[in-house]
Amino acid sequence: MFLIKFCSMKDNTLIFGFKDFSDLLNSAFGFKYFSATAFFSIVTTINAFLTQYIYDDAKAVYFLVFLIAFDAFTGIWKAFKHKIFRSSRLPRILVIMVLYVSLLGISWNAARFSSFYFWLPSVVYGGMIGTLMISIAENIMLLGFIPKELYYNIKERIASYFSIENIVKNTKNKKKK
Repeated sequence: MFLIKFCSMKDNTLIFGFKDFSDLLNSAFGFKYFSATAFFSIVTTINAFLTQYIYDDAKAVYFLVFLIAFDAFTGIWKAFKHKIFRSSRLPRILVIMVLYVSLLGISWNAARFSSFYFWLPSVVYGGMIGTLMISIAENIMLLGFIPKELYYNIKERIASYFSIENIVKNTKNKKKK
């Protein structure tokens, strides 16, 4: 191995403060702390993959995965509390994660390649977040942390706001103005 040494006269170390070439490599590239360096390299690679192929904002994907995990946690807790837990349903968590991230990636890439689909990623992401938030709220209600009346009142208001009749009524009101 070719080794470059820039030695000082007094203490026979490299001029730039390194003992030898391997000390330079350890300091520059983190070979000394390989596991930490590998971990951060993997995290940044995943982050780059997410922002390039799945969705513009990696934080949004992380939030989506967090909500899926939190929904799974509250669902499992609910199942244990009501004594209806079945381990055969656990793979659903992974399937949902893969399905959601795949749909988000397809919608994101469709919007990137055609301006006709500019609205698609936001609609898909919003639908996923809405579904997960309602599921989490339902699980929390069934666990007894929020009153049933509050949950059903909010759910009814959301359903009536997005009902076909309300959308048609709002569209007619906008045309009159």
